[in-house]
Amino acid sequence: MTSTAPVELPGAETAWRQLLDGNARFDEGRATHPHQTAEGRQSLVAEQHPFACVIACADSCVGPEVVSDERLGDLFVIRSAGAVLDGDVVGSGEYAVEQLRVPLIVVVRHAGCGAVEAAIDVVAGRDQVTDGVSYWCAASRPRSERCRRRSIRSSSSMRA
Repeated sequence: MTSTAPVELPGAETAWRQLLDGNARFDEGRATHPHQTAEGRQSLVAEQHPFACVIACADSCVGPEVVSDERLGDLFVIRSAGAVLDGDVVGSGEYAVEQLRVPLIVVVRHAGCGAVEAAIDVVAGRDQVTDGVSYWCAASRPRSERCRRRSIRSSSSMRA
């Protein structure tokens, strides 16, 4: 739910700096929001005011709220295998910007993403997928082909 009362959100650069600072705390073992209280969760029932939208892989090892040391409600998180930007993900991002007024969208990838590696294998003809996964592979194909051609191994400013 959203509130009808206007809330001052940070600008995109401030939001990015906040994510990086939180990630540094996480990486150094100094997280300030490692636990969520019942009161904090209850306050989000009536309204939310995330300062950033994070599109991330659905991998269970990489939780955006955890690796950026943010509280529930601080981030509008969209997760899909390999952080593939299909219509549902893009539509959710548009909702975050248009309705929640988030000033920043960040796409987070992680090293050794099994979903991306599987898509690269399919594109390269080294593997086949079942019908259930074929839709996702089709959506990720353009990125997989670029990665295969360039042998891209990306690095990020955030650490998980």
